[in-house]
Amino acid sequence: MSMFRLLAGATTVAAAALTLTAAPAWAASDDPLYGKQWGLQQLHAEQAWRTSTGAGVIIAVVDTGVDLGHPDFAGKLVPGATFVDCGSASCGNGDWRGPDGVADPEDTHGSHVAGIAAAATGNGVGIAGVAPDARIMPIKVLEQGAGSFADIAAGIRYAADHGAQVVNLSLGGLPGTQALTLTGLVSDVTDAIAYASGKGVAVIAAAGNEAAPLCATPAWEPGDVRGGDGPQ
Repeated sequence: MSMFRLLAGATTVAAAALTLTAAPAWAASDDPLYGKQWGLQQLHAEQAWRTSTGAGVIIAVVDTGVDLGHPDFAGKLVPGATFVDCGSASCGNGDWRGPDGVADPEDTHGSHVAGIAAAATGNGVGIAGVAPDARIMPIKVLEQGAGSFADIAAGIRYAADHGAQVVNLSLGGLPGTQALTLTGLVSDVTDAIAYASGKGVAVIAAAGNEAAPLCATPAWEPGDVRGGDGPQ
């Protein structure tokens, strides 16, 4: 059952959850779109990179999959997985095209999110990543921008079992789905977040893209960190 939609906003908080590592001072001035990344300016990213660039950290982007051939991800990816109508076992490698091989327009979202988190930086291509030395684990759980609790839960568990220190969930349930998890009628994602948190994985979920009085699920769930909202 497709109950989820795409959200923006979790990735900046996901990058902020990284373990601090020593890093040289360097700028991203030769990434052609860097000047338009107002979020990095607000975060004072270049100053933060003097303390940490995310080296040694793996961010699992549990989303629509990632364009594995994009130049801004060259050398940045670790093996991923696809959970779209696959059951609990993976049936792919996290590529955005999915098992059917079709490039759906909605499924560029995961690449967008992965780029914000950790695009190659200072390479003269595209944008800069918030955590430029972190690596990305692409996990596809949404197809045409929609997905199920079961598939998302499988993606979270895969990430926790395969070395991710951060799980980014820039997605959210349709309005009212909080009731399903709050009452325990559907516990797949709730249990998966608890499982990942129990293994020391930081789970970051987008709170929502509107002025609703309640956070979307899974930001509603215990054990995760709510990401701020922002334009896609």
